Amino acid sequence: MYTTEHLLLRELKTSDCDPLRAIWNDPLVQSTGSTTYCAPMSEPRFAAVFRSAAETDMSVLVKAVMETLDTHEIIGVIGLRIPSAKNRDAVVEIFIGRKWWGRKYGTEAMTWLVDHAFLELGMHRVSLQVFGGNERGVRLYEKLGFKVEGTRRKCNWRNGHWEDIIDMAILDEEFEAIHGGAGDQ
Repeated sequence: MYTTEHLLLRELKTSDCDPLRAIWNDPLVQSTGSTTYCAPMSEPRFAAVFRSAAETDMSVLVKAVMETLDTHEIIGVIGLRIPSAKNRDAVVEIFIGRKWWGRKYGTEAMTWLVDHAFLELGMHRVSLQVFGGNERGVRLYEKLGFKVEGTRRKCNWRNGHWEDIIDMAILDEEFEAIHGGAGDQ
């Protein structure tokens, strides 16, 4: 378990399945975090996906439930996977329930995750994907030092129109220049 100023970042538990499914089944949350068709996910299907992500994907190094320290509400999940361990290249992800958007929880969680990737895990590179319409997310990632590496134009159908997916990343030397402490290990 880890804590930030306002969050507890902890392991996934079976009992988290229902509250996380409720968050994921919000159409707006789902449409900002997935390229699949947006539709309510049944309890058995979500449980299967949930178990798979938590237990069987060996590239997943961090998968943490975000819980508020004051009320102990589950607000979402952060994750870090390493598809290429040889290259020390991590991919990060986050989803947060709409009720908690705009309260700086995303900033706090992603700051911790990026710091953890470089300072504890010795990553050389951390990358992510964000939908072009998620201007708040793009600003957050730029604030953390991520740079746009490319744009996949009009590749995600969302709310009746095509949307870009932006590929962003930060390298260890860029992290060190901004935050200090990582370096090219």
